[in-house]
Amino acid sequence: MVEVSEVNVQEKFEEFFKQEKYRNLIKQMAVAGKNSIVVDFLDLSLFDSKLAIELQNNPEKYLQEYMIPALKAQLRIEDKQYAEIVDRLYVRIKGLPEKVSLRAIGAKHIGKLISFDGIVVRSTPVRPLLLEATFKCKKCGAEVSVPQHGTFIKAPKECPNPSCRMGKESGFELEPEKSKFIDSQELRVQEKPEDLPPGQLPRYIEVFVVDELVDVARPGDRVVITGVVKARPETVPGKGKLRSFLTYVEANHIETLGKELETVEISPEDEKKILEIAKRDFVHRDIMDSIAPSIYGYDDIKEAIMYLLFGGVPKVTAEGIPIRGDIHVLLVGDPGTAKSQILKYVAKIAPRGLYTSGRGTTAAGLTAAVLREKAGGMVLEAGALVLADKGVACIDEIDKMRDEDRVAMHEMMEQQSYHPLVEIMLANGSKIKIGDYVENLFKKFSNEVIKGVNCEILPLKFSDEIYSVNPLKKIVIRTKINRVSRHKAPDKFVKIRFSNGREILVTPEHPVYVCRDGKIKTIDALNIKVGDFVPAPRELPNSSIPVELKQVPQTFRNEKTVNLPKKLTAEIAKILGYLVTEGHFYKGVTCEIGFANTNNKFLSEFSHLFTTTFDIKPYISINKDGVTIQRYVSQRLYTWLLSNFPEIIQPSRFRRVPSKIFASSKKVIAEFLKSAFFGDGSVESTAICYRTSSRGLAEDYQDLLLKLGISSRLVHDRTSNSYKVYICGDSAEKFFKYVVSPKDPRYEKIKSLVRCSKKTNRHHDILPTSVTQTIIKLLKDLGLPYNGYFNEHLKKGYGVTVQTFRRYLSLLTTRARELQNLLINLKFSSIKELRNKLNFSQRKLAEIVGVRRSVIDYVERGGYSEEKRSRILFKAITKIKEHLLRVNSTLSELEFLLRFRFLRVSSVEIVLNEGEYKTEWVYDVTVEPFHNFVSHGVLLHNTVSVAKGGIVATLNARASILAAANPKFGRYEDRLSVAENIDIPIVILSRFDLIFIQKDYPEKTVDEKLSDHILTVHRTGGSASKPPIQPELLRKYITYARSRVNPRLTEEAINHLREFYLKMREMSGSGEGTPVAITPRQLEALIRIAEARARAALREEVTKMDAEAAIRIMRRSLRDVGALREEVADIDVIMTGKPATLREGLTAVLKLVGEMEKESGEAELEELYSRLESEYGIDRGKAEGYVRQLIKDGSLYFSDTEHKHVRRTKG
Repeated sequence: MVEVSEVNVQEKFEEFFKQEKYRNLIKQMAVAGKNSIVVDFLDLSLFDSKLAIELQNNPEKYLQEYMIPALKAQLRIEDKQYAEIVDRLYVRIKGLPEKVSLRAIGAKHIGKLISFDGIVVRSTPVRPLLLEATFKCKKCGAEVSVPQHGTFIKAPKECPNPSCRMGKESGFELEPEKSKFIDSQELRVQEKPEDLPPGQLPRYIEVFVVDELVDVARPGDRVVITGVVKARPETVPGKGKLRSFLTYVEANHIETLGKELETVEISPEDEKKILEIAKRDFVHRDIMDSIAPSIYGYDDIKEAIMYLLFGGVPKVTAEGIPIRGDIHVLLVGDPGTAKSQILKYVAKIAPRGLYTSGRGTTAAGLTAAVLREKAGGMVLEAGALVLADKGVACIDEIDKMRDEDRVAMHEMMEQQSYHPLVEIMLANGSKIKIGDYVENLFKKFSNEVIKGVNCEILPLKFSDEIYSVNPLKKIVIRTKINRVSRHKAPDKFVKIRFSNGREILVTPEHPVYVCRDGKIKTIDALNIKVGDFVPAPRELPNSSIPVELKQVPQTFRNEKTVNLPKKLTAEIAKILGYLVTEGHFYKGVTCEIGFANTNNKFLSEFSHLFTTTFDIKPYISINKDGVTIQRYVSQRLYTWLLSNFPEIIQPSRFRRVPSKIFASSKKVIAEFLKSAFFGDGSVESTAICYRTSSRGLAEDYQDLLLKLGISSRLVHDRTSNSYKVYICGDSAEKFFKYVVSPKDPRYEKIKSLVRCSKKTNRHHDILPTSVTQTIIKLLKDLGLPYNGYFNEHLKKGYGVTVQTFRRYLSLLTTRARELQNLLINLKFSSIKELRNKLNFSQRKLAEIVGVRRSVIDYVERGGYSEEKRSRILFKAITKIKEHLLRVNSTLSELEFLLRFRFLRVSSVEIVLNEGEYKTEWVYDVTVEPFHNFVSHGVLLHNTVSVAKGGIVATLNARASILAAANPKFGRYEDRLSVAENIDIPIVILSRFDLIFIQKDYPEKTVDEKLSDHILTVHRTGGSASKPPIQPELLRKYITYARSRVNPRLTEEAINHLREFYLKMREMSGSGEGTPVAITPRQLEALIRIAEARARAALREEVTKMDAEAAIRIMRRSLRDVGALREEVADIDVIMTGKPATLREGLTAVLKLVGEMEKESGEAELEELYSRLESEYGIDRGKAEGYVRQLIKDGSLYFSDTEHKHVRRTKG
């Protein structure tokens, strides 16, 4: 073994770090505020090969005792101030000359530095790891710090205080807030599928990561890990440690391979062959003939598979929304039509192919599973589709996945739900505890509940709407709740309180939206910190449709006549605002509505409103305290109020804002808030607020104010046990405009407060601190000076006011536009001219171009040849254009943040599942496609749905899917739609770009050729003919095309696709209910297919011929599934599972049943069939079919035991 003298080892490393490359890296480390530097092992080998070998053999000693002190010494030279404040330093090693096979890691590698690659299949949550524990003596209070190593916490042996000398470990108390921690995480890395020996199961190894390496790699990522192999003994509980040890790796460096980097190595000889294939006249035919050559025919299917293998070009919109390039194909076929053989062959030739079966794999196994660790925590394990990332996942018998399997992903998702006491707000204005809401639905539709392990899910066909944020349009919209679920409750919850005074109670692993690193992301509730910024809507949408009110018939002949309005008006809203604050209600022998106040103006206005609206006069009395009481006696009016506004006829502590007010227009809402402010409004010396004894009412005021775009915060006044809703200073002007009446005696005082609020910015409307780092980086990226304005924000965690943020955003946007215009309008003759015009330093330009600063300096001084200087100039202009594209993308992300108001997390508390919080179940709602909803004034996350999140989200973003399904009736029935032929949810079916039907029917000519082909294959012991491209070369060809060719649409191709799309849309007609021939989803599929065809020929441009081929294969697919017949197109056969004609008939039935319900409360079937024929021309046979379909869908139900009457399902 090579030995190196220990005397000069550190000096050698110090000399190594003095090289220009590493001096620059150390400077960059200090500027970026990081604590690690990456050393290329090749550089160290060239510097001193003996040193490099010793590092491999004794990594812990050399890193800790020599390299890190050497790095610290050089850091003092480069940046003395940073060297003093940095806590820990790391030297990361990459690029070891040889990678060890994961399967080969064993005893000989223990204690050695090795490098290996694989796929991350599991990761634990990030946990704090104790580095240095601070203990406090229970007797004298003295503190002592103890460095921590190993598995268990080590306490001090004795007290450092000589007068105490407490010797027992139990006499010390750990003080976590004074101890030092570091982030830690465990990963499981598994062999790559392509590296597996035939017939072997994949092996894995556990990897331990700390500090900035946590969350670098996630399940599904392909990684190269450099680290030290360690071993720990296995243990038997109660008996001790065994002689056998488990190996694991302490990671030193993790390199996450780019998603575009394929795993197939291509040699120069391979590249030459690939380019020669691309030059062939019939390259597409050769590729098709090389796909499953032993399977006869199926030319269209093989063509579609060719497109799937090469794929379209993925794109990202300005908002950061990815547009998939993956193409998905579904094969539906009779038994014996070679579906499985095709899938297995494709999995073999695809660069990242993976074959799995719906029969043997649950949805969790296809995507990801949340599993419980031995220690009780949760880990995420990657499934089949994740492992096929950027490749092809072949799913056989996808129709055999049971509902129970699709729900499997939710088995452990009790960790991502809400406590039953959490209240949600529906878009119709009603508020209900999530537990009551879900339980009510479970009782109503008990037959449709899907039961899993420790969870139950109910898909909703006709459901309520809730407010959700659409990230594409950047607005709050009304969205249907797709499904609800309940899960077994964990043993503890996390209570999160926000700066608006509201709080939620969720399970520990529930994802919570926060803004970190200048972006909105989700963090487990357990990892939420006080001070985190959470997004909240600036305003909730209102309805312009008048709210209809229920009518109450006159019960008695002599009953007092009252006028009962049919719609909710601003006047009624004003009356309700008075009643919710100063009203009282009585029901006994008589029924009365009362209003009491000492202000004659209010009394007069209320009396006038009540009399003109309801045509009833009050009985007036004055009590002993001098309070005037107006009493309106009417049983019918009382009943009308109770049936329409039950929320106000409650004791004062339990009153709420009526749901119908929430569902009304902005004008109606403003009038309610205006009159409620007369009763519950309070004007303090520097603030305006509502004050009430009802927390529910206070929260309602807050949500209702948000409907007007007014922000507020709720405060519990414990001295009076009341709740105050304070208007935020930046919303005071809007509150004054909408809510404060000129008749209000406090009008002038409020007006004065509003003027003051304009002068004194209380900084309620701010953006997260982390955006300042993005702004600083953008200033440097655009060559603008940074004056240190945000230093205080970063130091003390201050938010950035919207005004300041807009100012900097405008500055950056203007600068980016200037640079773009300069690049477009000017021609540059030299690097120096380019740099001076753009105002970039040599260092900044070098960073953008990806060269050393010395190269730029050398070019500017006339170095290199003229040709090379021109090449560098051209490269610089190109790189700057790319750089500006990235800058503009970041600016768009920053602008997106302005759509939200950000609240702070004010407290985080762990609550045990006991006492008042004791519950058996936790609950959630699924809102597709955005998976969020608004409640408590903040944006909340909901559980990813089963069918769509488990499979389709992966289809949209990750792997290309080639799936096969069998007809559920044995053979494909032409009389039925494709959705009726197979057991696949419509939401999944509609995501396939191409669907082909493989029917087996006798045809003499085809049968003869097929039999000859099969016999020849068996006779020759293989393929009937040699494929034009051998499988291994085809695999490399696909890899080469996908990684290096990104074709662009030409004008000719665009015009051809546009013409086809518009022509098909014209076929749809313009009448309501007419069939839709094609949707934008099919247009996107055509673009992907055309791009894939160009890519298959290694062409950088998509031609008209590619567009024509895409249209042809799309037509063939649509004809196969019956969506295109004799030039009559109806894409709803795929998109909804129902043709437009069927939908029209179903709508007619529902409409007529609704009319009959108004007449007699239900629809008698015989009368229904008769009226359908006379009024709509629907014969009895079709009508009976429509009724059966609607009962099956849950839209209608039998209202009697004889099944002779039906009613509509409400909701």
